[in-house]
Amino acid sequence: MSTAEALLEYQKDFTTELIGIDLIEAPKLVEEALGLQKGEQLYFLRRLRFLEDTPVVFLENYLSKKLYPEMDKHDFTKETLFSLIEGHYKKKIKWGKRSFIAQGSTPPISKLLQIKKNTPIILLDQVIHSDTDEPLEYSKVWIRSDQIKLTSVLRRD
Repeated sequence: MSTAEALLEYQKDFTTELIGIDLIEAPKLVEEALGLQKGEQLYFLRRLRFLEDTPVVFLENYLSKKLYPEMDKHDFTKETLFSLIEGHYKKKIKWGKRSFIAQGSTPPISKLLQIKKNTPIILLDQVIHSDTDEPLEYSKVWIRSDQIKLTSVLRRD
């Protein structure tokens, strides 16, 4: 479940501000996580989510240009990333691996989330995969823990 889907599930109206979307060469960590070729180009997407006028989530997403041509043409203030991946690009999101890290906010993150430096926040690091186990997206998500409660539902088949 994406952060947008989680907010909607809890009946929270949110807005999204696009900070930027740029074409970059994949950093080594992202290259490995997504199984990319050395030097492959990615879209580096940065967004800020608000509940009312309060910034609560900052997202950095890395997306293969090869998988998602013209990703930079979409309006991220109106469309969510997961809805584009599944709807426009016809990739079925099946599973993901997430790590949650509690940390103090850094100056750049503090400024974006309008909090004091070293305020406790949650960093979510994730890779999502398709129904064929293809890595689809790598992201880092900083979440204000004073504004959003994280819930995980786990099932064992």
